[in-house]
Amino acid sequence: MKSLKQILTLLILSIASTSLQSAEVEGAVVLHSIRNTPVITRNGSAETIKTGKITDANGLKISCDKNQYASLKFSNEIVVEVMQKSEIEVVNFSQIQPFQQNHSVQRELSESKLLLNFKGSKIRVIAKEPRALSEFVISTRLGDFIMRATEFIVEDTGTEISVAVINGLATFKSHKGKSDFIRNKQKGIIKNTNAQSNFPLEIESIGMLEEKHFMQDLSACKQVQDSILFEFNSSKKLTAKRVIFKEFLLKSPKYNY
Repeated sequence: MKSLKQILTLLILSIASTSLQSAEVEGAVVLHSIRNTPVITRNGSAETIKTGKITDANGLKISCDKNQYASLKFSNEIVVEVMQKSEIEVVNFSQIQPFQQNHSVQRELSESKLLLNFKGSKIRVIAKEPRALSEFVISTRLGDFIMRATEFIVEDTGTEISVAVINGLATFKSHKGKSDFIRNKQKGIIKNTNAQSNFPLEIESIGMLEEKHFMQDLSACKQVQDSILFEFNSSKKLTAKRVIFKEFLLKSPKYNY
């Protein structure tokens, strides 16, 4: 029969092992594609990143001017399209280790925290279903959107910011702490003039035709999601590679010629 000292030692080792396995580390990102050379910097310094190359995410900033474009996939399987005259900066991105990608699973496989700073005009985003303790925040000039959504579009026209949630939920918090909510298949609009009101969002339902239009807009995000696989190599180093999943090959063609 084991002594109390042995039992306590095994318990401590077990807790330590669990803690090591669930360590939170910096997440990674892959620049899937770019158009017309957007400006890429990290913490204020110019950064050269080749498409398809995996890199650390924190501090990375993508700035797209007129007719420029970039698409990225984060290692928690969030895909972001940065449209023209738009900018995103990765303020913080961390994940619980170990993590991996499983294309057939629609839920995020490990907890993560991603904070993006967004400046207009538009980003398109798809993600896996977030875990309970995961956080995804998009910070804007009028406040923060806490996202629990898998498909959405954020747009800033200069006079208002809108978030169209096709699947999921979102919470808005103004800089003065006022909160409001966006539910599934709703668009939340916050205007410059009512950003600090008690209920800052104007809520509109997304109709069937508008939803179809949004889904077409998100189709490129889905292609990015399906074409990059994160995995660990034999040296336990995280890698990203372009792939064609068998599910993609089994899809019916969009057009029959």
